[in-house]
Amino acid sequence: METTANDLEREAHHDRATIRGAARGAPRQARVNQEVRESTVAPTKKAVSHGAEQAQRQTREALEAADRYVRAQPWEAISIAAIAGLAIGLLLGRR
Repeated sequence: METTANDLEREAHHDRATIRGAARGAPRQARVNQEVRESTVAPTKKAVSHGAEQAQRQTREALEAADRYVRAQPWEAISIAAIAGLAIGLLLGRR
């Protein structure tokens, strides 16, 4: 019975030491995890930002082109808008 008590005490001591060691290593591991996340997220953020800037630039260019077209040919633009509106109205009216 005494051997079992000693074995249990030794196991408990070992478990406490393991927990203390894990607790000491946790901040280090958290820093490593944070560095890995940052190294992964930074390029993704940069790519998304670049994509958003490119989309804004293309949208602005398309709006400017549409504005130039409408100013150069106002009656044609009005006709196109009217035909598109009529087509959409007919399609929605069939529901």
